[in-house]
Amino acid sequence: MKALLTDTRGRLWLEDVPLPEIGEYDCLVRMEACLFCHSTDRHIVEGTFPCAFPNPSILGHEGIGVVESAGAKVTCLKAGERVLRPFAIYPDEMQGACGSAWGGFAEYGKVRDWRSMVQDGLLAADSVPPFFRYMQQVPADIPLEKALLMITQKEIFSAQRKISDVAGKNVLIAGAGITACLFGLFLRQRGAHVTMAARRAEALDRARSLGAVDEVRPLGDAGRLPSSCDALIDTTGNTAVIRALVETALRPGAPVYCYAVYVEQTKDAFFAELSATRTVQRVDPAEATAHDEIVTMIRQGRLDPTPFISGYFRLSEYQEAWESVIGGKGLKAGIFFGA
Repeated sequence: MKALLTDTRGRLWLEDVPLPEIGEYDCLVRMEACLFCHSTDRHIVEGTFPCAFPNPSILGHEGIGVVESAGAKVTCLKAGERVLRPFAIYPDEMQGACGSAWGGFAEYGKVRDWRSMVQDGLLAADSVPPFFRYMQQVPADIPLEKALLMITQKEIFSAQRKISDVAGKNVLIAGAGITACLFGLFLRQRGAHVTMAARRAEALDRARSLGAVDEVRPLGDAGRLPSSCDALIDTTGNTAVIRALVETALRPGAPVYCYAVYVEQTKDAFFAELSATRTVQRVDPAEATAHDEIVTMIRQGRLDPTPFISGYFRLSEYQEAWESVIGGKGLKAGIFFGA
């Protein structure tokens, strides 16, 4: 099968690799699509992610596919079911000389039936690796086009619910990408007034068209914001942006919530300084815990991923897809297998 590999030094290429090695608790999955994460995948390819990956590794953590066959001891999954986060190689494995940068950009992947392992006494329920817990089933009544964004939606939904008491508050979001837009959508559903600050006017216009924001401000105009915002959510990882917005737009004592993946590990001093005057909290995702809520919202028509998918590419068009990612074009680009 073909897979998209990176050397974590800026290069991407297609290569023929063996089919996933399936154990008795694994399922072979035919991949339908894998979306690019514009932050994590870029950091991995460019070698700026906080942890290292083998060289080479198969890229991709936002995959979706259909179970084709199951190992002898699989009981909780069956052929024909759609599943999230299949990986050609699991993160703690090597296949020959090839490793895993989660490994979703491949024609086939695999998922682990960890529930059966727990039932059989081979794995303690409290020691299941997170990347196995993320391998969740998509209900049969949710079609592929509605399920494509579920991973990102679950990440942001689970992160934003760590922010309490937003109803009636003016929440400022730094950034206008897909992460910022989903934060805005979920917070507005909870009754927050959302203001978004970003560099590019077209991104802010797009956020407004998606219904993700009540008002927008280009970052150059941030100083014109009244110092009355009740909280700041950062999705940029840019300390200069955070500092400017804290100084110009937040009321005294308003908290700062950080979601972005930081490029390097040298910002501790900045956050220690900020913590002297502000409550600073990381709002990391707990993706697996948000599955049922996202399924319900999709069924109710409260979540529509269609406007967020701005690029549909075949595997052979990976370079064009990647250029759309690094060029900041659109919100979400994906590889669609078999297309």
